[in-house]
Amino acid sequence: MKITGILLILSLLASCSGEVSTKKENTAAPTAITVRTVKSTSVEAPLEIILTGNFIAESSAALSAEAPGIVAATPVRIGDFVSKGAPVLELVKQSAQLRLKEAEARERESAALLKQAEARLGAGLAGRLESVPEVLAAKANLESAQAEQNLLEIEDRRASNLLKTGDVSRASADRANANLAMAAARTAGATRQYEAILNQAHQSSGSLEGARAALDTARAQTGLALKALADTTIRAPFSGYVSARSTAPGEFVNDQSKFLTLDRIDPLKLQIQVPESEAARIKPGLKVRAIVQAFPGQTFIGNVVAVNMSVSPASRSFLIEARFDNSKLLLKPGMFADVRLDLGTSESRVAVPPAALELDNRTGSNRIWTIEKGLARLNLVEIAARSAQEVQLRRGLTPNATVIVSDRAKLFDGAPVQEK
Repeated sequence: MKITGILLILSLLASCSGEVSTKKENTAAPTAITVRTVKSTSVEAPLEIILTGNFIAESSAALSAEAPGIVAATPVRIGDFVSKGAPVLELVKQSAQLRLKEAEARERESAALLKQAEARLGAGLAGRLESVPEVLAAKANLESAQAEQNLLEIEDRRASNLLKTGDVSRASADRANANLAMAAARTAGATRQYEAILNQAHQSSGSLEGARAALDTARAQTGLALKALADTTIRAPFSGYVSARSTAPGEFVNDQSKFLTLDRIDPLKLQIQVPESEAARIKPGLKVRAIVQAFPGQTFIGNVVAVNMSVSPASRSFLIEARFDNSKLLLKPGMFADVRLDLGTSESRVAVPPAALELDNRTGSNRIWTIEKGLARLNLVEIAARSAQEVQLRRGLTPNATVIVSDRAKLFDGAPVQEK
């Protein structure tokens, strides 16, 4: 009996000892997760706004004819380069050529009529009728008659006075009076002759002015006819590339028909919509970096040249334009571009390798794990810029932090970690 009791006590003690040992093992610290790490760095980066834009031609013109006509030839095709002044469309010229010949004939006829009028009056005397020889002769005759009449008036008064005193006979006095009457008649005749010749000169002068006006009109008509003939050849208003052509020989076009579009693409403009919140920081001269899908990895550099002062009420944004050198003709109007607008200043950012960044698909947030006092810590960060080499952060992380770049799937906030 005693031996059995002793064995039972020893069995109970062993059982209790096993439970205590199991409890101690269950409360032991978890094993630290081994990870690779890097140190975050501080970088100075230009302050930029990330936007999008569309390239457009520096100048674009939809050409139309000055006057209606039938297309005779279309010497250019889509994609052709056209120099300024080069023909891009030819219309049938026959009607315009006939109108020019008719106008030139009228001009020659008007010039002949003007010569006749000048011959009648005397070239260069229009407006100076007193210098016309016939007028001068009539005027001299009138002045002579008036002078003779004035002299005979004096003789008549003298004879009349002497008759009263008896110093002359009645016959002498009557003869003096008759001479005065004859002189007055001659003066009256000379006056009518002068007025008639002067009136005739006025008429001739009017004919001369009319002939000159007719010649001016005829010359104007010739000028219009010349322009109409020139308008049958439509020329490029500037050097550029043909981006559209909608006519062919034999078609009828009028001044409303847009038959060809010409684009100047060097330089090229980029139109960018900017949020109104950035209005205070946007000004002409800022540098613009653009990337297009056609040339991945290649950056095109331009500068802001125009800032629209009006904000769209619908989009709460305003339009700016940047100009890009396109001498290699790589960029084309209509291309979409990812844009970085350099604001001309810089800011301090924290840089980490792309392997440190983790995207939370549930919230869409960007996260980075760091080590603080041997424990994993989760940091929500805001990305400022990223490339294949590094990710730049605007906030959420400090420089010289120990950043985890491996085995993130095993981590939780507060997990023990150790560096490899």
